[in-house]
Amino acid sequence: IATAPTDADLYALRAREDEQQLDFTAAENDWKKHVELAANKPAAELSLADFYHRRLRPRDEIAALDHAVLGRAASDSAAFERIQNVIADQALPADLATSEYRAWIARYPDPAVYKRFLDYLLTQKLFTEADKIIADYRNAFPSDAVFPITSSASLATARGSADQALQVYDQSFQPLWPIELVKSYFDL
Repeated sequence: IATAPTDADLYALRAREDEQQLDFTAAENDWKKHVELAANKPAAELSLADFYHRRLRPRDEIAALDHAVLGRAASDSAAFERIQNVIADQALPADLATSEYRAWIARYPDPAVYKRFLDYLLTQKLFTEADKIIADYRNAFPSDAVFPITSSASLATARGSADQALQVYDQSFQPLWPIELVKSYFDL
């Protein structure tokens, strides 16, 4: 490091050695220096997140993963997936999961992410937020008739009213519903 102070890999190597010597303060400083000097910032941020994961520091791990997302390609949402796993594993507050799901949707507006977020909201009984995500989905994907109806019915069921769930289907009835919508109606 004295002869090549800008070589990021040397800092990563020293950080690993610091960890083996149980000098975690020095290891963290070296991992941060590695991120600062690395040519591939997202990969370096993931290495820092891995360090925080090993140290059981979930909030720092999430922060490093958030930084890693900023430099990643638009098609890769693995860091968001990992963030949600950390939140679930460490039983972190629902507001953190909600804000991270919103960031995930802002970065990768994929119907599967909306569906996963809605499932999370229903299990957490965050019904007002679930209403908002259904409305956001309708705005993002106006041609999809299936998800808004089935999710509104699921929300009504989660609130404790199967009759209201059936009413959602009745109010939005179309003679030529897609087959998955018809199946969902008869399943209810």
